[in-house]
Amino acid sequence: MQMRIPEGGETDGASPGDGPHYVPPDREEPQGRESSPLTGAELVAARYLGLTAEERSRSANSLAPLLAEGTGYAVGTVRKYLGDIKRAERQAAAAN
Repeated sequence: MQMRIPEGGETDGASPGDGPHYVPPDREEPQGRESSPLTGAELVAARYLGLTAEERSRSANSLAPLLAEGTGYAVGTVRKYLGDIKRAERQAAAAN
């Protein structure tokens, strides 16, 4: 008797994500970054808020390399997050 095994080694056609005992893998952390409960913009915002008022007044272009260190995020990604963070900060200040 012969039995055909589908490519990929799966015998019943179900993917590994199907089934009651499937546990999705942990989210992938950027390379070189220590494990942190904060991710993405939250992490950059936390680092940004840790700066002095003088440092925070600098442009996103000049702050991005500083804040990117140790996060594992690219400078361009940090710059994007900083733009959003600074905009939200200005809007909050204008609302008060």
